[in-house]
Amino acid sequence: MSEIKVDKIKGLQVGASGPEVTFDSAGNLTYDGNANLTGDTTIDDATISSRFVLPNYTTAQRDALTGVGLGQVIYNTQEEVIQIWIGSAWADAGGIPLEVTTTGSVTPSSSGGYNILRFTGDGSMTVSGGPVDVDVLLVGGGAGGGSRNAGPDSGGTDGGSGGGAGGWVQVTGRTLQDGTYPISVGGGGRAAASPGSQQPGGNGSPSTFDGLVAYGGGYGASGPGNRPGGPGGSGGGAGGGGGSPGSGGSATQPGAPGLSGSNGHGNSGGPNPNQACYSGSGGGGASGNGATGGNGRQAPGGNGRASSLSGSSVTYAGGGGGGGGHPGSCRGGNGGSGGGGHGGEAPNRGGNGRGENGATNLGGGGGGGAGNPWPSGASGAGGSGVVIIRYLTP
Repeated sequence: MSEIKVDKIKGLQVGASGPEVTFDSAGNLTYDGNANLTGDTTIDDATISSRFVLPNYTTAQRDALTGVGLGQVIYNTQEEVIQIWIGSAWADAGGIPLEVTTTGSVTPSSSGGYNILRFTGDGSMTVSGGPVDVDVLLVGGGAGGGSRNAGPDSGGTDGGSGGGAGGWVQVTGRTLQDGTYPISVGGGGRAAASPGSQQPGGNGSPSTFDGLVAYGGGYGASGPGNRPGGPGGSGGGAGGGGGSPGSGGSATQPGAPGLSGSNGHGNSGGPNPNQACYSGSGGGGASGNGATGGNGRQAPGGNGRASSLSGSSVTYAGGGGGGGGHPGSCRGGNGGSGGGGHGGEAPNRGGNGRGENGATNLGGGGGGGAGNPWPSGASGAGGSGVVIIRYLTP
């Protein structure tokens, strides 16, 4: 086999002082000019002491490429980033594409450039290719309202009080690293519906995500033997009836640790001066206290608070209304905006003395049961909470 041995090569049209290709004793090639390579070129090891210019494409031009090979590298002039074809997608240099997967009771959607995950029950969220910044809303489960004194279907004339709404917490710009994040959605508290004895509603349960917590609402009280209202994310209303005045349940959400408290909202349940007619008090909501019951008043629940993380403005965490009472046949109070249940014998409830349930996945408190002679006297259950997470669409 013939050989030609040279230690340098210079192009025919290159001047005397122009660039040249040289070879050292190990066979390494050095060229100090500009190199334009076309077609497929394989280089095992190269040292570049000046500039290395990658093929430039916009996103649309990149996506129109055909026959792309694994490991092909380009510069995306639109996104201003080096990208590598990894066989299924273009990945930014130094990372892999963001992927978010979920389990459990979740509804995905998109709006305004965001991917949105709405959890209506327990589940999880797994991040790979992160970190990713998220905005998150948590609403705890609302509490049940209290029954009339002496219990449902009894002769007790004092109205039960509305349950407190679940706590409301919203945090923006929270950074999540790669990993799996459990999510729990708080259930609503039980209704006070068992005949035979007065009873408060059940407390709501908390919603949690990545160290954040929205507390469940505090129970609505029942009559003079059951006060004050229960503490919770928002507190329950104080029991109606004779005797010493009662206080509403306190709101615990503002005192929660960290961002759960500083970005959290909840308010106290309404007090009750225990003056005829003996209506129940309203449960607290995320934007206001429950109203005072007794003395012939209709006592609505405290209003809730709006959020747009779902893609539209929705109000959550309204308190339950107090149940109507006697003597004097005062009617029950409306539920607070954001899913609070009406108190028993609200004007639009047509003779039904049972409190209305808080709205599902809004964290509303249940309405209190009405006193005799309104029928029933049982309360409404609290509404379940929700967790909503959104992040910018990659």
